[in-house]
Amino acid sequence: ALDQDMGLALALTSIAGVLSIGMVNLLVSFGLALWVALRARKIHFTQAGALFKALGRRFLGAPVEFFIGPKYPPLVLEMAATPKEPT
Repeated sequence: ALDQDMGLALALTSIAGVLSIGMVNLLVSFGLALWVALRARKIHFTQAGALFKALGRRFLGAPVEFFIGPKYPPLVLEMAATPKEPT
């Protein structure tokens, strides 16, 4: 029992455990941040399904943006797309 030998099964189980803990940590952190942001804006969110559906579509379309962030924020893109009226 104390021979310091680790088999493949133990190594894979350990890696799976660490990855599981990381995923739970990420989900809890995201959930709490979303909850705080909604409360800060005094939004009473009753359509959770619509939000998760939109987030899922966005994640499938550009998953890298969830970890690194978009190159340009959506507001900047909208402002660039709308023509400016001469003053």
